[in-house]
Amino acid sequence: MSVHFVDMSGYPFVRMTGKESLDLLQRISTNDLTPLKSGERVQTLLTNDKGKIVDAVSIFPLGIDDLLLAGSNPSPSTLKGWIEKFIIMEEITIKDVTSENFSLLLFGSNQELQEVEHRIGPNCVRETWAGTVLLRMIGEKAQFDYVIRNLSSLGVGRELPGMFEEYRISNGIPAFPCELSTSYNPLEAGLNHLISWTKGCYVGQEVIARLDTYKKVQRKLVRFRLDNHPRALPAAIMSGAEEAGLLTSLSTIRGVGGFAGLGYLKTAHLNRLESLSISQAGQNIRVEPALE
Repeated sequence: MSVHFVDMSGYPFVRMTGKESLDLLQRISTNDLTPLKSGERVQTLLTNDKGKIVDAVSIFPLGIDDLLLAGSNPSPSTLKGWIEKFIIMEEITIKDVTSENFSLLLFGSNQELQEVEHRIGPNCVRETWAGTVLLRMIGEKAQFDYVIRNLSSLGVGRELPGMFEEYRISNGIPAFPCELSTSYNPLEAGLNHLISWTKGCYVGQEVIARLDTYKKVQRKLVRFRLDNHPRALPAAIMSGAEEAGLLTSLSTIRGVGGFAGLGYLKTAHLNRLESLSISQAGQNIRVEPALE
């Protein structure tokens, strides 16, 4: 089996209890969370009032009025602190339970991930990023070694150093803080599928709706191919004397040579037949976007 896992333990976990927990999350996040009432797991985004990305969250219902949130932003206080800003009179208790839980991201072929998901039980959610599916598996820290042994018995191994980063970049999967942050909005990052266009208001909804309606998205997340490694990231991508974009992540391509890159390209340059490059310390590196 070609499925591997990367240990994301240490990324924030928050537990919300109280009868108004789901209603609050519905009002402050981008996706429709009503499937949580039926026990489904849901992936959603937290955005600020400018429509920029604060966190990407997978939500696991633990029981009636009891929700476990697994964040993707590694900043330890962001997830809990952001939600607390909106708790005023609601009957909600919110607790940081990061130290009590672990998180694994499983990656590989979609078919093999489905097989693993079927066999490992309910404590997982399918996260979709730029058309690529990852399987997030969570559990209590006390069960970590048991879960690892169970995955091993299924043929799921721990990633080799750099393997997930190469997979992520080659498949156009954005991550904090490189491609996901309050510098970017969900439409730029290709996360339209995590936005409900019918549920009504949420924080940042008006800005995101205007960007979509009036086609005002100024840049898009794009994969790149480079022959050499820039000395520092992020690196400006130039078209002649004009800045056309920003390279935010880079990885070697095993067995092929060269480098896979990920970053943002201004929409005005998406369909141009032009030469793009990065110039640093006298080095000029050709950059080829993958726009298929």
